[in-house]
Amino acid sequence: MESTKIVTKLDFKTLKYCNLFMMKYRKKTYLFYIIIAILSLAIAIADILHFKTIYLAILSGLYIIYLVYQILTIERKLDQTLTRFFSKHNVTTQTTEISEEKIILYRGKDINEPIEFDWSFITEILEMPQYYMLMAGKTPIIVDRSDEAVIEGNQDSLTAIVNEKAKMKPHKKVDFDIVKTPITFVHQELPPEDAVEVDNVVVDDAESEDIINDNQEQIPESENKDAD
Repeated sequence: MESTKIVTKLDFKTLKYCNLFMMKYRKKTYLFYIIIAILSLAIAIADILHFKTIYLAILSGLYIIYLVYQILTIERKLDQTLTRFFSKHNVTTQTTEISEEKIILYRGKDINEPIEFDWSFITEILEMPQYYMLMAGKTPIIVDRSDEAVIEGNQDSLTAIVNEKAKMKPHKKVDFDIVKTPITFVHQELPPEDAVEVDNVVVDDAESEDIINDNQEQIPESENKDAD
């Protein structure tokens, strides 16, 4: 299988899909909220039937309403967080060359100093129709699956390589569009002195705390050297 070189825009769409996938299917945010809601309901029932009071039941009911609200607004809150983020960051690109033997990653201003490592550094493969996320520990390498993103090779070769590697690694896959709210965000080009470059960015939890740490997703130096 021939190697494939892909250029991926780290824009609003890319970060929304990848963050939403992480929250829904890797961190299982929805499942956590549902479990907490069930426990709250159990407390409410016990309060009414066993303790013969309604105070804990009322508090549990209010908390369940809050949890339902959190579940229903995860995507909207992510949109708001990314909108704030891109009010201070320009869109950048990252180029990834993928073969059966190794992955070569070119990022931002380091285009002449690529990061090269073999597939043993990929601990998990996340897949959706729009993107692959190759997890090097906690670091996601985002790969665009559209034909327009291809510089060399083709998406069929990339898919064949990823499918072969996925047989030996944890692999999470969805075959449907996970984004429910249409993406209408329009990027504005910021003056160089005001802009901050964006790297692979993943929100750390479901609520995101209204903060995106644009420096968190760097491959450790020790791994880079070992990979060479």
